[in-house]
Amino acid sequence: MSGFGISGTTDYSALFSSLSTNNSGSASSGSNILADYASIRNGSYAKLAKSYYGKSTNSRAAAAEKAEAEKEKKIELSSTKNVSSKLSEAATALDDKALFENKITVKDKDGNETTDYDREKISKLVNNFVDSYNAMVKNGGDSTDNSVLRSSLTMVNTTKVNEGLLGKVGISIGEDNTLSVDEDALKKADVGTLKTLFSGHSSYGSNIQSSASTIQRAAQSGLGTLSGYTAGAVSTQNVDTGSLFSSFT
Repeated sequence: MSGFGISGTTDYSALFSSLSTNNSGSASSGSNILADYASIRNGSYAKLAKSYYGKSTNSRAAAAEKAEAEKEKKIELSSTKNVSSKLSEAATALDDKALFENKITVKDKDGNETTDYDREKISKLVNNFVDSYNAMVKNGGDSTDNSVLRSSLTMVNTTKVNEGLLGKVGISIGEDNTLSVDEDALKKADVGTLKTLFSGHSSYGSNIQSSASTIQRAAQSGLGTLSGYTAGAVSTQNVDTGSLFSSFT
């Protein structure tokens, strides 16, 4: 508009008042304009927009937090499932009657033959069991899953109950509940005691295998609840800013 300028000292109230008085039939409209203008001046629009975007930002932050927590849980449970599976396999490998019954013929350095159990194989399997057990103790102790924790505690208690028999074959329990092997004692151990420990229903090895399987199922169950999520995924809402501000006009 020619001749119509707005300076830094323009009296906006007077301006909008003139608009309303120029048309007596539009007094209500002029009042609405003044109300809108006042809300802009006192920051109501800005506060509303800030509140909306604040909630949207908080929602995205919460979604990101949840996704990160889900990712960490998935890593934890996947590790538990893997470790418990290895322990179950190690215990099953020792539950072999033939391992403690069949004898092999061996020659010493002078060529003399003797018949004995395959102590080298037994020692290898026992050490594998101990390594797998220790990995499960550490994993279970760090778990945030109650089912895994309970089953890990059951496993540790089962081992403590059998501490006497384990000691007879060279296996001792540490202060951190992990096991250690005295190789010399293991190689000289009575095979009947080893068989009692690791072979047959209700044996120590069988009970540990049962605990490992329970832990594995608990980990799998926990992972099942996370199946709707992918590692690193973040749920976000698309904000239609056009619709947002059009609601203000």
